Amino acid sequence: MSRPVIRRITQRLVREDPTGNKYYLVEAENKWENVGSKKKVVPSGSWSEEDYTPESIAPEWDAWIRGCRNDPPTLQEVQQGAARQQLFWKCGQDASEREQEHSEREFQEGLICRHRSHLFESEAWKPKGK
Repeated sequence: MSRPVIRRITQRLVREDPTGNKYYLVEAENKWENVGSKKKVVPSGSWSEEDYTPESIAPEWDAWIRGCRNDPPTLQEVQQGAARQQLFWKCGQDASEREQEHSEREFQEGLICRHRSHLFESEAWKPKGK
């Protein structure tokens, strides 16, 4: 016969991020051994757990949830990460604009030609009738 396992589950709110997501540390214990703990996120009203993508939460929180870091991130770390992402995005946009200007200048000088896409021509092949 199996004995029923007596479990005690405690859930402790760790922190809430600026978007309203709540992060919990859930500890479960049974009578004979420590089962351990897991981390979970309770999403704000804007999305559900089924709609989760890596971009849904800050990378710092994602690292904590996945166990890549031991301590939960502070608000300052999350804000610095968001600022760093914005800077990378802006640098990428600037580089793309510079590349377009450079290509346009080379085209005007006759150094390069524009890329032409080859369209499928249905008239190119006609089967012979019977």
